[in-house]
Amino acid sequence: MTISNLHPITLQLSNLKKFEVKSLIDVLQSPSQPFFDEEATLDFFLENCKLVYEPILDFVEKNSLHLNLIITGDFVDLLGKHKPQLLVRLNQLVASNHIILVADSYYGESLSSMYNFQWWRESIDLTIQKIKEKFDNYLVEVIYLPQVYRRLPLEQIVWDLGISKFLLRQKGTKGVSFEIGLSELRRFNNHPVEWINSENDRKVSLNYYPDTYFFEANYNLFYMNKLQAAKAFSMSFGFKAVTYDPLKANLFKSKPVPRLNEQYSIAYYDNLQKAIIRLWSYGSAQIMSEYGNE
Repeated sequence: MTISNLHPITLQLSNLKKFEVKSLIDVLQSPSQPFFDEEATLDFFLENCKLVYEPILDFVEKNSLHLNLIITGDFVDLLGKHKPQLLVRLNQLVASNHIILVADSYYGESLSSMYNFQWWRESIDLTIQKIKEKFDNYLVEVIYLPQVYRRLPLEQIVWDLGISKFLLRQKGTKGVSFEIGLSELRRFNNHPVEWINSENDRKVSLNYYPDTYFFEANYNLFYMNKLQAAKAFSMSFGFKAVTYDPLKANLFKSKPVPRLNEQYSIAYYDNLQKAIIRLWSYGSAQIMSEYGNE
């Protein structure tokens, strides 16, 4: 599958958790207590299905739209357990090629790829297995990746999972699509890595979608009137879908390989995301140092 096989509109779905607000003292006194409220999370999910996700799906079906759907394993699992009729409708759209499924990490923690790649890789694998289970052995061919850089060990995904196509998001109105060999992509301290050779080298397809064609359904969860917001949201991506002209837009025309950073950059993210990346990066380093001392 190349970028030309993907649809121009990309929709993202994940389940948001309801966390219990606790003081640091409460956490230290009861460290085994759940980090989030499972009952409140389920109630929130069911409410959002009724007011947001189902109206969006109604719109897609009614207008016979085509789109890519970035979805988490957790979201698929919840559909199977609590909204099987919604899962059946999604299966029908996937079977008719109206929807192409793109695997996100299991809980949507895709930023973990930047500070704990092994955790992210395992999480992606869980999503792929869940999609295969709930979508009639659907073969995932594309993975959502928040950022690519030369130190990112993508060969683990390509070799272990057999997937070499990635969908990314970028600012602006124009997309970029290109292929690059693992041996060209991977660098460590500006030097090629020794473990990639002519026998195991593979081509990687990197497809950057612009913000104007990328839609996050969960933005609608923060409006007072979710149903009205979901309808306006649907019309927004629906208009983009029906007015897209590939002959005029040249939106995803293949281009030369752009300059790639060796390390990841947090300049693309808002202050909360930057704080999370810094915190988890520090936490991962502390955990690894503890393992090393055992």
